[in-house]
Amino acid sequence: MKKLDLETFGSNLKKCIKTFNGKGGQKFQKVFEKAYDDEVSNLSDYSIIYRYQSGKKKPSLESLVLIADLLNVSLEELLS
Repeated sequence: MKKLDLETFGSNLKKCIKTFNGKGGQKFQKVFEKAYDDEVSNLSDYSIIYRYQSGKKKPSLESLVLIADLLNVSLEELLS
């Protein structure tokens, strides 16, 4: 079993968010906040994304799955 490399995860998360935002639809921050408002997510504060990107905070498996789902990417794509 491979360990989660937070540096790689942070850069992949940045890349996936940039790709998501570049598609011309809603911005990821709005989708993230709407998921919380709709009680799909227990992550209420978008600043957690910045802490994940910088490696200051390690995401839970539940958070990883949720973020991948919101970004419309596979979990493997987000982690590799």
